[in-house]
Amino acid sequence: MKKNSRVAITAFAAAMMVTGAASFAYAGGQPSKQVANVQLGKPSFDHILSVNGMQLADAGYLNKDAKTVMLPLRALATALGYNVTWNAKTGSVELVNGPQWTSLKPGVDRYSFAKKHIELGIAPEARTNGKVYVPDTFASLVLHAVVDRKDNQVTITTPEEEESMTTEGIVTGIQIKDGKGQIHINGTAAKGLILNIGEKSKISDVNGKEVKWSDLLLGMRVQAVHTSEATDSLPPQALLYELKVKTRTEAAQMLATAGRIEAVSTSKEGVLSIVVKGEALSEDSQREVNLRIGRDAVIETINGDKADAAMLVKGARVIGFHGPELTKSLPPIGLAWKIVIQPDA
Repeated sequence: MKKNSRVAITAFAAAMMVTGAASFAYAGGQPSKQVANVQLGKPSFDHILSVNGMQLADAGYLNKDAKTVMLPLRALATALGYNVTWNAKTGSVELVNGPQWTSLKPGVDRYSFAKKHIELGIAPEARTNGKVYVPDTFASLVLHAVVDRKDNQVTITTPEEEESMTTEGIVTGIQIKDGKGQIHINGTAAKGLILNIGEKSKISDVNGKEVKWSDLLLGMRVQAVHTSEATDSLPPQALLYELKVKTRTEAAQMLATAGRIEAVSTSKEGVLSIVVKGEALSEDSQREVNLRIGRDAVIETINGDKADAAMLVKGARVIGFHGPELTKSLPPIGLAWKIVIQPDA
């Protein structure tokens, strides 16, 4: 992988996609009855908040520690491009911006982000004015924005530049609907890297010609430009900036099975066949499949290096890519398009 710089699409916070949240209760009216409003003193809302050059109508106040400025959550998050909702089931506030997601609960110093929990030393506060306030460190440490304070002025900006990385790989998983979702490359299960598709993520061929997300198939070689920061999850996740498709296929659908070779055989006509058993990499794929390796089949390593058919031995870890035409036998028999040999460890 190589690093480079590019204009950031958003302040990166790659994580799992969140949909279907209920409307946020703290919209400026009365808060949800599930969160008790506690009179926490009478703060002076005299700290003016500006986000990306725009002064917001809602102001913040100095926390009782006389160091931290508490900022209006909805106004702050909305100005940074987040959709703010209230989750009645968990009693928490959820912030969503494309693949970016975080949540918090009034009164609890625990901020969820990228499958991690961050403690800032100060819990979110639900005030009697019907709004939730968060410490200014929430903007910097959770939302990855830049916070600048001077007297009673709080200025927040999203970074103009963010380091990115370019990763070459093979597509091993696709979960995309209406241009949103995830792509798994260079491995299965906990291996490889998951690329989260944002609103501004682009896809093209190596010549810059536009490609539709629906044209992306399992087994394709791609070049991905993504955020250099990734989550600590297995596999790690990053926000995708641009995806370039390096190999194409005439097939309209590609199926794949990842696992170990259970059996190897050669027909009287000299056609090699392998039985792969393990994980189905798409909804229509098989957990076990018998793949015939024709002359046109590609055999390579996960890094894209050409491999020899002699490496297809019993016990080897492989990913078998093939079209949807399968026999009704057990296991079903298909014609391999590509066999990718994976490292054993």
